[in-house]
Amino acid sequence: MSAPCSTMLAPPGNGTAEDYFCARDDFRRLTEQLGWEPVRLAIDDDQGASLDLTIDGAYWAARSRCTLIVSSGLHGVEGPFGSAVQRAWLRRLLHERTMPPVNVLLLHAVNPWGWLHGRRTDAFNRDLNRNFLQPEETYTGVPDLYRQLDWFINPPTPPRRLDFAPLVAAALVCRYGLRPLMQSIAQGQYELPRGLFYGGSGPAPQVTHMHAILQRFVRRDHHVMHLDLHTGLGKPGKLTLIVDHPIEASQACQLHHWFPDQTVVLAAQGPSSYQARGSWGSWCHRQQLCHDYVYLCVEAGTYSAPRVFFTMRNENRAHFWTPPDSSRRAEYRTKLRETFYPRSPTWRGRATGQGLQILDRALQVLSG
Repeated sequence: MSAPCSTMLAPPGNGTAEDYFCARDDFRRLTEQLGWEPVRLAIDDDQGASLDLTIDGAYWAARSRCTLIVSSGLHGVEGPFGSAVQRAWLRRLLHERTMPPVNVLLLHAVNPWGWLHGRRTDAFNRDLNRNFLQPEETYTGVPDLYRQLDWFINPPTPPRRLDFAPLVAAALVCRYGLRPLMQSIAQGQYELPRGLFYGGSGPAPQVTHMHAILQRFVRRDHHVMHLDLHTGLGKPGKLTLIVDHPIEASQACQLHHWFPDQTVVLAAQGPSSYQARGSWGSWCHRQQLCHDYVYLCVEAGTYSAPRVFFTMRNENRAHFWTPPDSSRRAEYRTKLRETFYPRSPTWRGRATGQGLQILDRALQVLSG
């Protein structure tokens, strides 16, 4: 039995879209009413406590050679947006009494610990979108510029009210250039466990779980489109489709044709994009699970890139350098939640609506 929505472990806003347990219960209820095959995988937390954290999923078998995968919550605190899109779509299916014409696999809250605790990372500070390394890769290394700037990226002190970091950042951009700086900071590092974008010292349970799930539901002759829902990157209020692995020019043209109303950004080519090491999308692409696997990271922009970075930086400092029950830790965690899932009803309605449009378009492409 899942924890009640009023659990004291849940984030602020119990009973709302931010609440992991309530969103999960709603997802389970909707997929059960639709008669979809349930998927449920337990994820332990760092204290070994029984928090009933699970990756939930649901599968609809349309006996088609095409499959749509929609996933959310890989970066825990970003989970509410993806969950809202999935549950809005499920409610619409119930209301319209229709079923998708292709197979559908939904994956809800891939990083439940991060959602529950209001962090992008898992319980070991691993950025899961830097953790999906290929078998021949090792969980080692730090970009040279990241190591040089560790003092700035991860100060070993609590966040300060008066912080000159934006001025320092401006000087660093002038010295190194924006793109090289972003690439070095965000691509992933594997030796500073208290640092931002830490990919871990080994694979997280999600790597094994995702491999098993995809092997189970994706057939060799399938055509797959995978929409992985995120927030925080891109123009505020707009959704961007990002391909985070190399593709052919013909494939790029096809994507622009499929999604003519959306901005499609190829790997590390956008003004605020970068190439991540150990990304889930690149890992999925190289698994060669089926005839044709198209992975798209769907990013819902929230605030400016500097605000997103400095909020992440401050929350990470508060997490490691303030007491667990510190009001300042709670304050910066609240700011992180706002940064990745704004409370503005206008933003939420617009972002969810655009997410549904992209999902509908994906279904049209696969069923056409």
